[in-house]
Amino acid sequence: MPEPAPEAKGPAEYPIQANFIAVRELYIKSHVPPNQRVQVDSANFILKTAHSSYDEAQHVIEVGVIIEYGIETKPDEVVPFALRAHIMGQFKVDESTFEKAKIDKWARINAPYILYPYLREHVFALTARAGFNPVLLPLLELPTIKIERHPAAPSVPEAPPEPSAPKIGAQ
Repeated sequence: MPEPAPEAKGPAEYPIQANFIAVRELYIKSHVPPNQRVQVDSANFILKTAHSSYDEAQHVIEVGVIIEYGIETKPDEVVPFALRAHIMGQFKVDESTFEKAKIDKWARINAPYILYPYLREHVFALTARAGFNPVLLPLLELPTIKIERHPAAPSVPEAPPEPSAPKIGAQ
């Protein structure tokens, strides 16, 4: 009997699958009248990441990415607006194909790369809707890895090495 076409099998299943990705917070407060000529440097944005403990009973972990601009300023610092965006995702882990010991490292390193495009889109839309020149956060560069399989190697590849900090403000 012929093998069914890939699209007939349904969506691909991965060792870690997103259950959902959602907005936790979108905040912008203008300090000046909206102006399309106002330019802000995306290097001044601060990117933060966090994750929950792994829930062994539900086989899920939650990861969040937050970006801020102008939230904590020096008394003499003038910024056109203050912005905070927080995106979170819940991920289901298939422990039969992903080692439980590597979940924490995956949540710290890999998961923020999955959530970042959603964060990037919301920052762009939020600044545009507030009347400012839309802020386009830079793309993140993923580290290149080469997976070598040995005859006795497990089927799950090692997590990639920790990348250098993203080129956006401090972490």
